[in-house]
Amino acid sequence: MTRYPIRWGLLAASGLLSACAHPAYGPSSDDRLSAEVQDSAQLSAAKSTDRVLSCADLDESLARARNGERPESDRLRSYMHLYRELVGRTQANQKAFDRHPELVYGGGKEQAAAAASRSASDQCQQMLADARSEFDLLVRELFQPLIITDVASGRKLKVARISFPLLKSAVQELAPTDQDSLLEKIAIAEKLVDSRHR
Repeated sequence: MTRYPIRWGLLAASGLLSACAHPAYGPSSDDRLSAEVQDSAQLSAAKSTDRVLSCADLDESLARARNGERPESDRLRSYMHLYRELVGRTQANQKAFDRHPELVYGGGKEQAAAAASRSASDQCQQMLADARSEFDLLVRELFQPLIITDVASGRKLKVARISFPLLKSAVQELAPTDQDSLLEKIAIAEKLVDSRHR
């Protein structure tokens, strides 16, 4: 009696098991595809050291941050997120230049690509400088004053002009030379307002 049918049956069963998408055998094809799409859509600066990133897509974000008709807290958050993104892209571009000098000094067939890389990098640096200046200005405006009087409730209450934790985060993100002094002012103001309105 031949044993080939049994052997082939075992091999077939083994093949079915190896194709199974059970978590014990690793992520399913759908999970892997989802992860790949997410990585592609959210390319971080750390993964972009082999090419120069553009900042042209951040024009709209800068416009939202500049919109004086939006609440101060929303504008502050917009500047924080934009500034963080610009810093990341600018640093990634510098790393790309360090690793691939041809992105800056390319000649011949690479000349046009090098020019485009320099232009993209320059754009990011200029946008970063503008965003930092405006971010710094907004933060300092929010200190004048830090505390306001709320009369809406019928009583005069000293309340924070803007969320103190949010303002602290903004100061730390910006990291100006007088960061410690600004944080100290917030700490003092926190002691002067009603604990329910910080």
